Amino acid sequence: MGALNDLRALGAGLARAVDELLGPSTGAASWITTTPFVPPRHLKKNGRSSLIGQVDAELRVRGFPLAQVSKLDWTGETLALRHFVHRRWRGPQPPIDIGFAVRLRFERPVAGPICLGYGSHFGLGRFQPVEETVQR
Repeated sequence: MGALNDLRALGAGLARAVDELLGPSTGAASWITTTPFVPPRHLKKNGRSSLIGQVDAELRVRGFPLAQVSKLDWTGETLALRHFVHRRWRGPQPPIDIGFAVRLRFERPVAGPICLGYGSHFGLGRFQPVEETVQR
């Protein structure tokens, strides 16, 4: 038993993995999927069952503030996410067998871990903090 911040005291060997999961101790304003977000309901074009609506609902249920949600293209580091298994072999299946690469931008830094969507308790829909570069 312990608090999430107790994981930071485990030692240098695990420090990078803990930081990827929890984010910095001060939180992070921008998070990106490291495993695909699989919608927990059938997708609709608009409304609360749209991709953005489902992410907003997942954030709200888990006690996070609402964020600006962006669907990312399958390029660069997100390309590998296309090959994840999106459903379980047994048990409840997702309404649709599709995953998305997603970026969340919060108004102020938020502490992790952030795991959203179908299968989030099995490792899907996991987010890690990303450094934002300010363009002038």
